[in-house]
Amino acid sequence: MRRQAPTLVAAIDRAAALCEDALRFARADEPELRLTRFGLASLVDDVRAAVVPTLGSALVWRNEVGEDVSLRADRDQIFRVLLNLARNAAEAMPAAGEIRVSTEPSVGMVTILIADSGTGLPSKARQNLFQAFAGGARPGGTGLDLAIARELMLGHGGELALVTTGATGTVFRITLPQGPAQSS
Repeated sequence: MRRQAPTLVAAIDRAAALCEDALRFARADEPELRLTRFGLASLVDDVRAAVVPTLGSALVWRNEVGEDVSLRADRDQIFRVLLNLARNAAEAMPAAGEIRVSTEPSVGMVTILIADSGTGLPSKARQNLFQAFAGGARPGGTGLDLAIARELMLGHGGELALVTTGATGTVFRITLPQGPAQSS
């Protein structure tokens, strides 16, 4: 219980922050950025810790981000974006599957790829992908996760885009400015 308490408290804090984000999104408030420099591989491990225990051992998680990759961004907001994408990916694989997070080299940018081995996005979801309350891929889904994730990336001067989707899986790409080397 003592070992799980910090994880539970962090999950509750994230849930409260997600509710605040949804309300902010509905009011069209711009979230305030708290920029710091942090290692991306460590953040991806934190996302894994939040997603995998809820899905059981059928999910394979591959963190292929190099230890030398860092971002100057709002860590909590990037966490939320990756968490939203990872949860969506996990839901696309009801029995078993793989989520892979990797980076691609690019000049002045950090490019993050989130790939799953799910069944792909339905046509309706692709047509309204980043539109809140219109782009849900599953029955009862709101599409709010991707709409918020995209807004958070735009707030960082970056992008969130669907690269590919189909019977063998889906890949999303996040592109963020590298930012200066110093930390704030």
